[in-house]
Amino acid sequence: MTMISINQMSLSPNASADSGDCQGDIPIVRWNETVSRYALTPSSAPDWWYDWEASDDGEPKTSSRDHDGDDDDREKISSTEISQRPTGPEESWMMYNDAWVLEPLKENLQATMLIGNDSAGAFIVNLSHEYKTTICVSVQGLTENGNYTDAEADIYLMTGTEFERYKEEYRNKHFFDYFRAFDTLEEIPPEWRSFNPMGWDTYRDAHQYENMTDVSFSVTLDSPEVWNTLWGEVNHDQFYIVVDAWDNSHSRDAELSHITTVADVTVIVQERGTILPNWTVSITCMLFLFVITLTPLFLNRKYMAAGLEQIKTEKSMIPNMEKPDQEE
Repeated sequence: MTMISINQMSLSPNASADSGDCQGDIPIVRWNETVSRYALTPSSAPDWWYDWEASDDGEPKTSSRDHDGDDDDREKISSTEISQRPTGPEESWMMYNDAWVLEPLKENLQATMLIGNDSAGAFIVNLSHEYKTTICVSVQGLTENGNYTDAEADIYLMTGTEFERYKEEYRNKHFFDYFRAFDTLEEIPPEWRSFNPMGWDTYRDAHQYENMTDVSFSVTLDSPEVWNTLWGEVNHDQFYIVVDAWDNSHSRDAELSHITTVADVTVIVQERGTILPNWTVSITCMLFLFVITLTPLFLNRKYMAAGLEQIKTEKSMIPNMEKPDQEE
């Protein structure tokens, strides 16, 4: 079933598809077929088992359960406190709308998402390696009076695996008291963040645009984002275009705006020309190194053989310069 709500319609002035880097015709968006909407909000419990805490003596436990069903010793925020938090424009189904297997994105799209204060919104797409993808995001603020104002937000591009770590940080900092002590990762190098409970990166550790009102960038995949598990299962990573309106662990990200963030997202795809297989890069590098290695050997062999060449000369009469003896 395709779900459409007011959050998926453009409420702000439309981001023109004829301006900037995003130029092209925009067809009707096929929700949950080529793109789906996802949200993280502070008023929604992180998982359905979050409230499942009854113990043998009838007293509630102070710990939650992790995905494997094991007890988790993190002290969590009570469900009552969560329910009293202000709600944003997101709808409840958006917090669980990440299970769709989407078609490869081979058509343009344009849509608007509304992100509440201290929340994050995302469009999920399945980027195709056969197409160059250009993404343009324009951000505005929407006040309680319905007026538009300037606003800044953080825009990230992540794979599904990277987004899971990002989502884990959001949930830890909003639903567990212990992780509120982890405020910033400024002093942790990106290559070490995967070992930190609050660490996360964007796609290729490059597509992160913070404190922005407008941004456009292009992505070209070398190959489909496919990875294999230890049991031989093949998983395909989908991509998340994230608009961040909360204060995450990055030191230079946008602060809380305390208003609704309106993000117009335009995605333009362009079919690529000849796509060479990935192994051609390895072959080219090997041939280049092979030529560099053989060039000195070839020049040395030619130099050493230069003096061994025999030059044949024709026999000719050599004039005798001596005068014969004259008789006295």
